[in-house]
Amino acid sequence: MLGTGFVKLRHDVKIGSRNPNSDKLKTWVANNGTQASAGTFAETASFGEIAVLATLWEGTEHVIHLARPENLAGKIVIDTTNPISSIEPGKPLSLVLGHNDSAGEQVQRWLPKSRVVKAFNIVGNTHMLHPEFPNGPPDMSFAVTMPELRIRYPRFSPHSDGPQLTSAESRAPACLNP
Repeated sequence: MLGTGFVKLRHDVKIGSRNPNSDKLKTWVANNGTQASAGTFAETASFGEIAVLATLWEGTEHVIHLARPENLAGKIVIDTTNPISSIEPGKPLSLVLGHNDSAGEQVQRWLPKSRVVKAFNIVGNTHMLHPEFPNGPPDMSFAVTMPELRIRYPRFSPHSDGPQLTSAESRAPACLNP
C-alpha cells in the first residue's frame, strides 16, 4: 500500500524482493506505471534516498542482510515493522522483544549508519496512506533517532527526545487509538 501511495504522490518507487520477477511484482509494476519498479533487496536499498522497511518481524534481520547495510548508510530508513510473533488464528499477539526494547531500536542497531524513523506501524497497511475513520484520521506517532529528523507533520506527532528509546514507548499510545 505504501509503495502504491508513494507512486500516486509522484515518487519513484522500487520494491525489493527475493524474486523481483515474480508475477505479483510484475503486475504491481505494470499497474503503477513508469515510476514503479522492482529489484533485489540490495538493488532496492541502493536505489532510493529514503528506504521503507516493511517486513514481517521474523524476516527483518535477514532482509537487512540481503539489502546490505552499507547500501542504506546515510539514508533515512522508515521502519514500519512490529516485533510480534507470527499471527496464528485464535492466538493473541505477543511482543518478541518485550517492553524494554523496540523494533526501531533493534533496526537501528542493525543499520548503525542509517537514520531510522519509526512510523506507520500503529495502523494496518490499508490505513497507512490517507487514513479515514468515522471520527476523522487518527493521530499517528513516529520516533526518530536524530534531532534533524524531528519534523512536524499534520496529524503526526514525534515521540523522541533523544535516542530511539521512545520507540518502545510509542507503542503504548497505539493501544488507546480506536
